Amino acid sequence: MSEDNKINTPVEQNKSARPRETKLFGRVHNNDNIAFLREKIPNDFVDLTLTSPPIYDENLYTNTGGEGEFGWKTFDQYLAHLSTLLEELFRVTKPGGMLVVETMSGPNEHKKQIKKLFPIPARITLSALEKQWEFWDEVIIVGMPNNIVSIPKHSPPTAQNKMIHKQLLVFRKPGKKNQCRKAKGHYLNSIWTITPNKREMENYADYSYGIFSEHLIKRVLSLWSCQKDIVLDPFAGTGQVIRIGKKFRRRVFGIEIDPKLEKYWDDINKPIQKVNEPKADQKPDKDTT
Repeated sequence: MSEDNKINTPVEQNKSARPRETKLFGRVHNNDNIAFLREKIPNDFVDLTLTSPPIYDENLYTNTGGEGEFGWKTFDQYLAHLSTLLEELFRVTKPGGMLVVETMSGPNEHKKQIKKLFPIPARITLSALEKQWEFWDEVIIVGMPNNIVSIPKHSPPTAQNKMIHKQLLVFRKPGKKNQCRKAKGHYLNSIWTITPNKREMENYADYSYGIFSEHLIKRVLSLWSCQKDIVLDPFAGTGQVIRIGKKFRRRVFGIEIDPKLEKYWDDINKPIQKVNEPKADQKPDKDTT
């Protein structure tokens, strides 16, 4: 991400103008998320933002050299971008709308030795509260791979546990939102066991940013949105939120800056008859968890 994109001020625009739905929904837009929101999305527009930002690592998420440079060279730059994005998301979210962020302390365990962890969930929460979001809920997501073995990274007294969990941070913009029609109650606790299925692992075997579980997306959509709600993923990645949101009859769109990920969007960005409307012989998916 260029330095200009990280620190630029909002462009002059009509904040009440409504974007053309046929060009916005059902697609992943290859762009910087902050710039896109400022240029394209009006105030009080989105019902739910569901996203899984990159986990900051000193050696990841920086594309250098030539055109299209993006990423974060320091943890402070990473936090500054998320802080500005949280502010923009607050602006574009409807009163009573929700923001759901899947994250974890970084870096991911792709190294033999971790020197230190970055407290990403804590810093996101503090920044969101500063931007007037209400802290609504939190969930611990536990993945249980078949070959899980707990091995200390170091000998005592500097041991580090193997990290097998992520956090789901749920925020709410103050205001009133109508209940979903014919909504059923849910009985869930704050620890979810969710592991990517075999098909997801095969489809995204070469995707290094981490898989956004299909089951997790379905559960979040059913808990914190209604049919025909507008749903956004500003770190769209492979487009899973858009792909599944369309099946759940949400008006959904995503933003992703990395052009190398466009190969995953062929089934999403192809021309369609009408966004989020099922065919005559196709019944819409039900909201289930």
